[in-house]
Amino acid sequence: MFSFLKKRKVLTSEEYQERYLSLRKEMAEPFLEHTTSIQQKLISSVSVLDKEWNHNGGVNWSRDGFEEYIEALNEHLLDSAVFTEKELKEIEWAIREIETCGRELEENGESSRNAESAVYILRDRTIDWIRKNPTPQPTEEEDYLGHF
Repeated sequence: MFSFLKKRKVLTSEEYQERYLSLRKEMAEPFLEHTTSIQQKLISSVSVLDKEWNHNGGVNWSRDGFEEYIEALNEHLLDSAVFTEKELKEIEWAIREIETCGRELEENGESSRNAESAVYILRDRTIDWIRKNPTPQPTEEEDYLGHF
C-alpha cells in the first residue's frame, strides 16, 4: 500500500557480494572513468576502497589520494531517507575506521586496525542505496573519480 513503509529485504553477505560484482561489471572498471550517475560514483568509490584495503592491504593509502572517494560515500550514504539511525551510525563508523586505519599507516607505517569489515559495511550500504534508488541519478557534472 505505502511503498515508503515497506521494509527492504535484507541480503546475505554472499548476495551483497554478487550484486556488488555485477554492478561493478555493469558500470565499467571504476578506476579510470568519468562517472555520469550517483550510482556509478558510489560503486566506483567503494570499489577503489575495496581494492586498496582488501587486496592491497592499504599500502598505497594516502588521505589526499583517496579523499574524493570517501567524500562521495559521505555525501550520499549518510541519507536518512534510505537508512535507519543504526545504519547511519554504522556508515559513520566504517568511514572513520578506514580514515583512522589510513592515518595510522601514514604515520607509523602500520596499523593495528583491519579496515576489511569497514569496507564491507560501505559495500553493503552502497548496494542498499542503489536498491532504493535504482533509476540513474545524473551527477551535477561529470565527476572524474580516476585513480593513479
